Amino acid sequence: MTRQMMDEAVEWSAKGRDDLAARIWLKLLSYEPGNGEALVKLGLIEFRAGNLKSAQSLHQRALRVTPTPKGLGRLTRALNPTEVILPNPKIQSNEVVSDSLKLDSSLKPRKDIKNISRIESPLTKNQEPKIISHKWVDRRLFLEKSTRDNPGDTRYLILLASHLAEREATRREAIRQLEALNLIEIQSSEIKLIWQKALLALKANQGDQSLFKNYLSIYPGSTPVLRRLKSLEEQVARESNRGNKKIK
Repeated sequence: MTRQMMDEAVEWSAKGRDDLAARIWLKLLSYEPGNGEALVKLGLIEFRAGNLKSAQSLHQRALRVTPTPKGLGRLTRALNPTEVILPNPKIQSNEVVSDSLKLDSSLKPRKDIKNISRIESPLTKNQEPKIISHKWVDRRLFLEKSTRDNPGDTRYLILLASHLAEREATRREAIRQLEALNLIEIQSSEIKLIWQKALLALKANQGDQSLFKNYLSIYPGSTPVLRRLKSLEEQVARESNRGNKKIK
């Protein structure tokens, strides 16, 4: 099934439908957060769309995968065209892995993590797993580890997406993840609310139009998102007109 999904995503990209390919890669990552090829291919899609911060975030995750994912060098060159590609580093507890992502030696799995997995979905405030640190980076690392340790447990995927949506650098990654959650038929008012909030907070550019359209294909009556998409389309049209005038 994994190979079939990967082949389908590659085929959509070859047809120029990166938006559909991205949804498949996110769906795959919801099951396998450490799938190196999915991280690389989604990173390249985000790079082509001009979403550099999201591409960089996916690149950093791919760097931590062993063995080195196929195509990682291509993504590295795209993001850092003058940088020499080094072997996949071993991440230590005090090593900086990105400008906003740092492993903390105090970050340890809770001993009662297995008990958390017994809580049934959907999430409620009382059911939400306790996070061992209030720091944004520590929380992200904890949630990423929890998704790996509890494959298929959507509670952690929802929490991770909500957390990533708090920052612009990872907001597109959160939106893609929420799209994937809908693809696997986990629709809820909670996902809808987080998804809409992330879209409205996004500093959108031309490559983000598909993100709004994907949401509206499921929730066509969302007036705030419709307005943002219309505003974005008008912005793109104005920039295009300015570019044409300069050429003339």
